[in-house]
Amino acid sequence: MKKVFLLGFVAITISIYAQKGETTNAAMAYKHYQESAAKGDIEAAHKDIKEAKGYIDKSAAHETTKNDPKTLMYKGFIYMDYPQMAMVAGEKIDTSEIEKMFEEGVEALKLSKEKDTRGKYEDKINMYAQMHRVQYFNMGLDAFENKNYQIATAGFGASAVYAEIMGDVDSNAYFNAGLSAYYAEDWENVEEFFKKCTDINHRVGTSASYLSDAYIKQEKYEEGEKVFKEILEKNQGNKDVMISLINIYLPQGKKDEAEKVLTDAIALDPNNKSLHYVVGTVYEGQENYEKAAEAYKKVVELDPEYTDAYLGLGAVYFNIAAEYNNKINDLMPGDPKEDEYKAKMKENFEKALPYLEKADELNPNNKDILNSLKQVYYKLEMTDKFKETKAKIDALK
Repeated sequence: MKKVFLLGFVAITISIYAQKGETTNAAMAYKHYQESAAKGDIEAAHKDIKEAKGYIDKSAAHETTKNDPKTLMYKGFIYMDYPQMAMVAGEKIDTSEIEKMFEEGVEALKLSKEKDTRGKYEDKINMYAQMHRVQYFNMGLDAFENKNYQIATAGFGASAVYAEIMGDVDSNAYFNAGLSAYYAEDWENVEEFFKKCTDINHRVGTSASYLSDAYIKQEKYEEGEKVFKEILEKNQGNKDVMISLINIYLPQGKKDEAEKVLTDAIALDPNNKSLHYVVGTVYEGQENYEKAAEAYKKVVELDPEYTDAYLGLGAVYFNIAAEYNNKINDLMPGDPKEDEYKAKMKENFEKALPYLEKADELNPNNKDILNSLKQVYYKLEMTDKFKETKAKIDALK
């Protein structure tokens, strides 16, 4: 019995040493890869990393060494470096394979630190991660400045991952990755990164605004509603989160739910001019012009120089006038209602005029305001003002 046990022990020991030899071979091949890459010898570096992967795959697959911290460390290094080297060398490699290898590499490094109870490899892993963290963050910054937003998203996103390997949460990298994705209109990544920002409580209000856009653009209304209810539960009274939830409700036609959140938000901060302005835009979008006008007037009461509120009031009365204009166009010739509708149309264009003129006074040379003014002057047969405003618009071109 003892003899059998001894033979079994020897067999296991030989197996362990054999597989540890594969890890050592992988480490040597990886070192050669680094040396070749430093010299700029792409062909040799590609050959070396490929060889290193062959060795580490054997060691990582074996029962006796797959959870060894050193094996896991080199698996992480090799798997995270291999895709980039392969692409530089012109090796055909699928995107899905690249993503899979990178993810496996990240998990290997994290697991190595977890299994390394004596901390033997921690510094080496952290140095590797910090070097790449800085490298990718700077790549993200450079790409963002050059408006290459897809590359910027990848750079900031990778930087955040390397920070995770170090045990850090890089909130700025997540936010920058989300912002880059937003400019790239990469809504899936906007969702991923700004969801992460709200999870870690980083710039929750702003992150929530971008996140709601991502759900709306992807038409993921039910999922967005669920997520924002959870965010609001953790950030009660956050007006930006409340507005984001409202924006999720409205495309679904959930006007009652949206109004409830609006009422709650205003109750929390009745003198918040920005909040009243949002109320105005919501009602204007619903074509509830009476309530929209009330909200915009409240904004002007709180801040007499709030340009967008004056523009909103001008738009409300302009839209009412336009509705009467459409009614006139739908009438049969000689219909007695024509005079009534014309009077109502003129009345509302006249109501719109002072608000638009005030908006122009506060924000001169704004094309949107000037174009609205031009149309009102035309409808009110104010020829001189119409020509003057048209000349301003032409000069801006």
